[in-house]
Formats: sequence, structure tokens, C-alpha cells
Amino acid sequence: MSILRMKFVSIIGAFINVERLIDFCGSSGVFHPDNVFSVYKNYEKINEFNSENNNEKIKIMFARMQSISKMLNKDFDTQQKKMSIFDVNRIEVYLNHFFKKIENVLLFVKEYESKIENLKKQIEILESYKVLNFSFKKIKNLRCVDIMFGKISEKDYKEYKTSDNESFFVLKVLEKFSGIDVLIFFKKGNLFNAFKSLKVYNFPEHFAGTPAEEIEKIKLEIGEIDQKIEKYKEEISAFWSKEFNYSSMVFNSLYMMKKFSKIRGNVAKYKDRFVLVGWIPEQKSEHFERKVNCIESIECKTEFGNKLVKFNPPVELSNSKIFSPFEFFVEMYELPFYNDLDPTAFVAITYLMLFGIMFADVGQGFVLFIIGKLISYKTCEKNRLANVISSCGIASSIGGFIFGSVFGFEDILNPLYIHIFKFKNKPIDVFKPSMIMNLMYFSVILGMFLIILSMLINTLILFGKKKRIEAIFSRNGISGILLYSSLVLILINLIIGFKNFFFLTFMVIVSCTSLISIFLKEFLVKTIAEKNKIKNWSEYFMMNFFELFEIILGYFTNTVSFVRVGAFILVHASLMKVFFGFAQMVNPYIGALIIFAGNIIVIGFEGIMSGIQVMRLEFYELFSRFFHGGGRKFKPVSLIKKSKQKI
Repeated sequence: MSILRMKFVSIIGAFINVERLIDFCGSSGVFHPDNVFSVYKNYEKINEFNSENNNEKIKIMFARMQSISKMLNKDFDTQQKKMSIFDVNRIEVYLNHFFKKIENVLLFVKEYESKIENLKKQIEILESYKVLNFSFKKIKNLRCVDIMFGKISEKDYKEYKTSDNESFFVLKVLEKFSGIDVLIFFKKGNLFNAFKSLKVYNFPEHFAGTPAEEIEKIKLEIGEIDQKIEKYKEEISAFWSKEFNYSSMVFNSLYMMKKFSKIRGNVAKYKDRFVLVGWIPEQKSEHFERKVNCIESIECKTEFGNKLVKFNPPVELSNSKIFSPFEFFVEMYELPFYNDLDPTAFVAITYLMLFGIMFADVGQGFVLFIIGKLISYKTCEKNRLANVISSCGIASSIGGFIFGSVFGFEDILNPLYIHIFKFKNKPIDVFKPSMIMNLMYFSVILGMFLIILSMLINTLILFGKKKRIEAIFSRNGISGILLYSSLVLILINLIIGFKNFFFLTFMVIVSCTSLISIFLKEFLVKTIAEKNKIKNWSEYFMMNFFELFEIILGYFTNTVSFVRVGAFILVHASLMKVFFGFAQMVNPYIGALIIFAGNIIVIGFEGIMSGIQVMRLEFYELFSRFFHGGGRKFKPVSLIKKSKQKI
């Protein structure tokens, strides 16, 4: 149950080696960059370093290299070493030459490929007119008529066939799915616009032979262009092979420089030097500092994070393999502040205990365990939610042994209790009328214990932080523990009928004293700790009176919330009893299917509901009493995404 110890890193050096440093910090995978100005607020000589231009240049150059790779359908060698010199301007000069050479050749190739596409379209159209076997030269020299090649819709052609219009003649050449290819003859000098659907085919002026002859000429032209394209592609391939190693180095360098843009964005300028600050794990600091100091004209210093808590060091939770999956719930709520208590272990223990009670079944717990393991196996990574499901499955199976339930069969473990443990009967039978109220009482008592335990942890934390007034007078401090405990004891005495005057009087005095202490907390904080005076006493009394009322009401509602623990025990058993009742009404085979389906429904529906309800108890009734949050996630810049981040 701990937070990884951090060290503050301060680096200063000559700008000539800033990119080399950025590369090392990013490649190390342990450096969390921070804002220089949030640390050195009073240093007027520290100015912003305009790294946005470099970041933008790197982003554009990398995108262009990706685009070139995609266009050529060739990949850079990502295993190739990166460049030893990180000079953005030098890379830019090289890439300008690289892009110019390839893009110029690709432009010619694109133009020729476009020309081939147009020629192929001409062939496609000419194929329709090949059956007519006419000469373009002769047909263009007709004296009295003009001709037009084109395509019209079937509707227009039908209308033409049924009309008496003799001003033009339409010759149907070939019927296609998209329309009808036609040859139209009309009086020379007239403008033809008889068909709205007409799409005119404009053949080149140099066409002189028959369609078949022109097709052959076009095919020859396409062959010549293909040879030119092939020549250009060979030129590109030769250039690519020549530049492959160096361009791959540039590509890998740009990839890293792009990934490390967050570090570059936090670099500041101090006189003629750069400044960079951040955080690294304490156990990695010695190696990191030694390596940075080996870079020419760069100096690195580190300080322990617990001495610089005012800068809010980033937080990395570090727990054992058993507890680490439950960091998921803590991070979902909020990260603890550096030097605060990590509540992960508390959450893990109480979550598993409550879930095991609410969803107690040996068989269904085993199924949950298998589901969690399968999800973890399929994701091939440390899936925290999958590990939580597996842990809940184990807790559920343990609870099932206590309550004697296996896939809803409530009596299947009776021989175990009677012959092995020597009990007369099953120890906990949830269907006994007397057991129902006992479960409700147990749930409330368990809730009271956990609430008091949470308050006690909060008190110890506050004393550790030397916040003595808060520890003694707050609602979750000593006064709160005494108030809650005394109210609980008074209520229990009234319920069971134990009316000892001196005991009740003592409890009332304790509760009243605790109320007064909580009431005076703000006054004591302002006068002693902050050395201020309360300006408006009437407002102070009014606000604190309602706050006390809200505290007592909150204690009551928080305690009653734990009734759901017992309620879910009964719901779980009752749901399975319903399915067993349905199964008894039909033949054994269908009954077995009903029981099987019932288990699936209960595992899916009630399993999720139990998980949600336990999470609610954790967030609102338990660790929120001592957990104050305020931390920020430790996010080291790295080329590899940490598997722990996976939910």
C-alpha cells in the first residue's frame, strides 16, 4: 500500500545538445516533464522557448514521409538506428532534396497514368463503334450533314423512334446498362440539342482511320507510355535503394522526436541556455542522472520528492500483485496526493469481502474466476478489470462455502458441514425466518465497523500530517468517531431495552461534547491555525447548526446503506430459488436447461449489480472518509505504452 517515491530533476545546458537530451529523456521511458514556470516562479530571467515551430516542422516532415511511403507502397526500416545528430534544420534540408526528387518523378508518373486512363476510356467508347467500320477522315468531310457521337437514355431513344421529327437521324450502335451509344446525323451548321440525356463523345481531331485502326494506335501509345512509367519507377526504386538506410534513420528520428514533443514543449530559456525540469522514480534516478551528465555541456541535479511536496509531484501507485488490479477503482475516483496514504489495499480487502458476502456461491464464483482469466488471456496484457473479476470470483467462492451455495443448490454442501466440520446443520440458512433479520443486523454492524475503521485511518493520517485540529475536531476525526460510536450505542441500548441510566447519560454527554467539538472546529482552525477572526457570528452559528444536522443525518444514511449487503444475500438466494421452482414444473431435461439459464442470468445480471453496489459503498461510505485526492498521474514520455494503463 504505497506510492512510488519520486525525485525532482532539474537540467540545464547548451542549446546545441537539447535534441540529444530530449531523445534520451524520452527513450529512457521514466521521465515525466513538468512546467518550468510552475517551479521557478520568481526567476524573471527564465523565458519561454518557442519549441512549437520545431514541433510543427517535425510533425509535417513525418507526415510527408508517411505519405511518400504509402504512395510508393514501400516501408522504411523501423529497426534501423536513429540519427546520431538531432538537428531539425539539417533533417529539413535533407528531406527537401528527398521529397523533391521523389515527388517530381511521381508527378510525371501520375500524369502518364492519368493519360493512360483517358486512352483506355477512348478504347472503351471506340469498341462500340467498331462494328460500323467507318473512316473518321471520310465521315468528317461529309458536305450536307454533321455527325455526333454520344450516348442517350433508353427513354429518349424510344421517344425519338415514335416521333415524326425528320430534322436529324439517330443510328443505334450499342445498348448498354448505362444507356445507348448512338451516331447522330443532323443538318450541317445547326446546333443539336434534341436530347436532354445526351452525353457527347469528343474524339481527338487527329483520328483519321477506322475505330479498329484507332484502337490499335491507342494500344501502341499506351505501350510506349507504360515503358516511360516503368523507367520512372526504376529511377524511383534506384533512388529509394540508395537513400533507404539514411532515410530510415531520418524516419525513426522524426518518429521519436514527434513522440517526444511533450518534452520539447516544456523546455524553457535561461539566458543563452535551456532549462528542463521533471520527475523520475527514485530507484531510476542514479542511472538517469549519470547518463544525462555524460552529455556534453549539460548538467543534471536531482532532489527527493518528499522535500518538494509543494510542487505536487506526480503519483504512481505501487502495490503487490494481489492489490494492484484495484488501483483501477482508486484512479477512477481520484489519485492520492504525493506523501498521502494509498487506499488501494483497503479498497481491495473491503471490496472483496463485501462482494464475497453479497454474491456468495461456490460455482458461480468459479465461473467469474474463469471469465476473468479468459479476458486477461485474450487481451494478452495486464487487464486490471479482468484481474478484479478473477479476484471477485475467488471471494464469491469463499462466500459460497460459508453460505453453502453451489450454482444455487443450497443443500449440496450439507455433508461437508455435518461430517467434516461436525455441525448439526448448515450454519447459515438464508431461508430461515430468524436468519433474515440476523443478516440485516450483521450488515449494519459490519457497516458500522467499516465506517469507524475509515474514520480511525483518517485520524491517523491527519496526525501524520500534523493537522492536529482537523484530526481531533473534524467529522471524520476523533470527535466524529466518538459522536458516531456514542449515537450507535445509544440506539442499540434503546432497541434491546437495556436502560442503564448512568451508561445512557455518559453516552449522551460524549455525543454532546463531540457535537460541540465539531461545531467549534472552524473557529479553532481560523483563530489558531490561520490566525483570523470570524466576522459574522450569526452566519457562523447558522451554517454550523445545519452542518451538524447534515452530519448526523449522513451517519444514519451511511449506516443504513449497508443494509444492501444483507439484501443482496437474500436476493441472490431467492432468484435461484425462483428458477428451481420453474424447473420443478417441467420435465428434468427442460428443468436442467432452466437452471443452467438461471445461473447465466444471475452471474451476468446480479454479478454486475453486486459489483456496482460494492463500488458505491467504497466511494461514498468508506475510503472517501480518509481519502482526499488531489494527485496527478505519473505519465513518463515513452515510445511504449505501459500495459498497466489498460483497463
